[in-house]
Amino acid sequence: MSGPREKIGGALALLVTGWLAASSAVAQVYTHSPELAIPDSPTVSDQLVVAGVPSSISDINVIVDIAHADLSHLDMLLIPPGGTSYLVLAADTAGPEGFFDHTRFDDDACRFIYNGSGTFHASYRPKGGLMIPYQGDYPLPASWISMLDALNGTNANGVWTLVIDDDTAGGVGVLHSWSLELNGATDPAGPSDAFELCTSAAISPSVSRRGAMVHVR
Repeated sequence: MSGPREKIGGALALLVTGWLAASSAVAQVYTHSPELAIPDSPTVSDQLVVAGVPSSISDINVIVDIAHADLSHLDMLLIPPGGTSYLVLAADTAGPEGFFDHTRFDDDACRFIYNGSGTFHASYRPKGGLMIPYQGDYPLPASWISMLDALNGTNANGVWTLVIDDDTAGGVGVLHSWSLELNGATDPAGPSDAFELCTSAAISPSVSRRGAMVHVR
C-alpha cells in the first residue's frame, strides 16, 4: 500500500508530465518542403496541415524559401484554415532576380516587405491589404486581413494554403519550403537574427517572447 508521500509524489509527477506535454504543444513549427515549380504566369498553391496545437493562436509568423528569376512578378498570399479570408504576404516585390531566402513574415519586424529588394534573409512585415488587381486562377476568399496578428485567437488546426501567382510573363522559379511559427516557436531554418533590420530599440525586446521549439514535419 502506498502512503500519502507516494500518492503526493505520483500526483506531482502526473502534473509535471501533463504540464510538459501541454507546453510542448504550445510552441510548434510546421514545415512543408514541396520543391514546387513556379511556372511563368499560372498560379500555384501548396497546402500545409496543422494538427495538435491549442485552438487559440497567440502569435504566428510565416517563413518562405523561394527562388525566382524576378521577384517583382510574384504575388504571394496566405489563406488560413476555413478559407474565409486571405493575407497578402508580398506583391510585386522589388526585383530583378532574387530570393525569399527563408524570409520571415512577422508583424514585429521593423520594415515592410516592400521596403526591401534583391535577396531577403531577415524579418519583414507582410504587405497586407486588398489584392487588386488579381489575375490568378486560384479563387480567393472575399475577405482580407491586413496583418498576421488578426489571426490571434483563431484556431491554428486545419489546412493552411500558400498561393503564389506569377502575374508577369518571363521567368520561372521554385518554392523550396515554407513554415508556420506558432505561439512563440522559432524555425531553426529562419533568419538567425529575427530583427537584424531594426533601427528602433523599442521593438527589440519582443525577441524575448520566442519560446522553445518543437519541429513538426
